[in-house]
Amino acid sequence: MKYYISLFCILLLCSCSSKQEEKTKSGIPTAKAKKGTLDIIVNVSGEIQSADSTTIIPKLKSSGTIEFIVEEGEKVTNNQVVARFSSEDIENRILELETRIADQKSKLAALKTDVIIQKLDNNKNLKTSEQAVNSAKLELRKLEEGDAPLEERNAELKIKTSERERDMLKRRTTDMQKLLEDGFVTEDQVEEEDIAYDKSVVAADTAKEELVIFSKYSLPLRETKAKNNLAEAETELEKIQQSNSARLQQKEQSVSSAEHALDKLLQQLKDKKEQLIACIVISPADGIVTYADPNRPWRRNEVSIGAKISPGQSLMTIPDMTAMHAKVDVPESDIRKVKLDQKVTVIVEATGGKSFTGKITKIAEVAKAGGWWGSDIKEFSVEISIDSAKGLKPGYSCRADILIKHLEKVIYIPIQAVFKDKDGTFVYIKKGSKHKRRDVKTGQSSLTMVHIREGIKTGDTVLLAPPDQE
Repeated sequence: MKYYISLFCILLLCSCSSKQEEKTKSGIPTAKAKKGTLDIIVNVSGEIQSADSTTIIPKLKSSGTIEFIVEEGEKVTNNQVVARFSSEDIENRILELETRIADQKSKLAALKTDVIIQKLDNNKNLKTSEQAVNSAKLELRKLEEGDAPLEERNAELKIKTSERERDMLKRRTTDMQKLLEDGFVTEDQVEEEDIAYDKSVVAADTAKEELVIFSKYSLPLRETKAKNNLAEAETELEKIQQSNSARLQQKEQSVSSAEHALDKLLQQLKDKKEQLIACIVISPADGIVTYADPNRPWRRNEVSIGAKISPGQSLMTIPDMTAMHAKVDVPESDIRKVKLDQKVTVIVEATGGKSFTGKITKIAEVAKAGGWWGSDIKEFSVEISIDSAKGLKPGYSCRADILIKHLEKVIYIPIQAVFKDKDGTFVYIKKGSKHKRRDVKTGQSSLTMVHIREGIKTGDTVLLAPPDQE
């Protein structure tokens, strides 16, 4: 809008200038075509900003309420407290976390003691079970290598002994018969010998049967029982090992979970303490306070005591007062004319209309939406470095004259003397009391003058308004 107001004022002044215009007798102003130097300038407006500034974004992880903040425009120094957020909720949360951490540490200590006790019980149960397995192995080995062979030998010896005794008694019974016949013994004595012999026969047969029973039944049964005892002991050992592992793993898992919960609480406490520190905002440099982000001036009103600041929101900006630049908005109709390193004159009304020299250092690649005068108008942000920024402050409004081209020895006339219709571009040449339409070819134009490439010559008088406006 400032651009159009400035243009209107300049055109009005140009139309009223007595130095290069005169009026016809009919009242239409005129001007003479001149030849000389013509500067092609694009006039835009914008704002003075710091070329190097520090934006303060509080390190809050949740919304914070501003409890204190220095006034905008106040000068601050490095490490000065510039803002403070309400910290009551954070302090209460820290106390709660410290209590929970103490309880969690006690719980963790008890769980670690349970692990130690479980390991001791496991060792005890494991040793008992291993001893049972070793005992069962020894019992089986004793049976296979000791008792069984020994009992088998004893049975065989018993058979041999009983057979010898039987054979001996058989011979004695035979001898007793002869002695009975010879009258040396009585029948009762013979009968006793016969009974003894019969017993020895039975004993010999019994000894053989006992060996058979031992080999066929008793020994296999005892071996089976010993092997079963060993298998049961080994099974019990495996069960104990698995049970020990499961119980220990369960208790160790409880310890791990408790440690994880404690670590989580400690991290929360650390975060809250960091948040408590973040409630006090320190200036990182010397400078003048500007609320919010200069690139988003509409958010300045969001910063005040009692206001809530969201995570990641800019609280204030501390500009470097030693380096300034101008940031202006160039309409899309003129942006193609603007190039890097073009010379610029920056006029700042707040300094009494003082002019500052500079050059273009940055041109936005993407246009932003136009202002309030129309959504179809697009503008591009352009940054202008200022050679000497003495006396400038961020936020000052400014006007910038961008020198697009410097034309030498060209014919030019006021821009309002050139007209257009369906047939082309033309001017009205005044000769005496008459005027005549003449077609022309135009070149580049400044805010007030336009270069005429063909159609008129130096000294020609042109009308500054159509003849029908007499």
